[in-house]
Amino acid sequence: MTGHDISAQRFLVIGCVGVVALIAVLLVVAVH
Repeated sequence: MTGHDISAQRFLVIGCVGVVALIAVLLVVAVH
């Protein structure tokens, strides 16, 4: 596994977390 693969995987994880957080915020706003 090279450094580029690790960077890509890290970026993918951060992206997924960001999307989940965004959806959670939208749900909270929709509820209120």
